[in-house]
Amino acid sequence: MERDDMERDICRLSIRGGLIALAIALATPVSSETRTITPILTASDAQLAKDAFKAASTSQWEMAHTISGAASNPLPRQVIEWLFLTDAHGVAEFRRLARFIRAHPDWPARSVLETNLEKT
Repeated sequence: MERDDMERDICRLSIRGGLIALAIALATPVSSETRTITPILTASDAQLAKDAFKAASTSQWEMAHTISGAASNPLPRQVIEWLFLTDAHGVAEFRRLARFIRAHPDWPARSVLETNLEKT
C-alpha cells in the first residue's frame, strides 16, 4: 500500500469516527427539565452588596465595610476588603494585607496586594 493510500485511509477513518461521535452526541436525549439556579446572595445581601459597592466606588471605605459586614454571606465583605486592599489610595496595615493574601491566595491582582504589602 502506498503512503498516499494510507494517509487517505487514516483520514477517512478519522472522519468516520468523528461522524459516529457526533451521531451519538446528537442521539443523546436532552433533559427538558429546567434547572433552578440558586442565587449566591439573598435579595437583602445583594442589596447590601450593591450599597457597599456604591460606597466603595467613591472611596467611602468605612461605610463600605460597615454595609458589607451586615450581609449574612461573607462574599460582599470579602470583595469590599479586596477592593480596599488593592486600591492605590487605601492605607492598609501589614497584618491585614498578609491575612487576606493567606486566606485568598487565588484572588486576582495578587501582585498588587504583594506590592502594597511591601510598601507597608
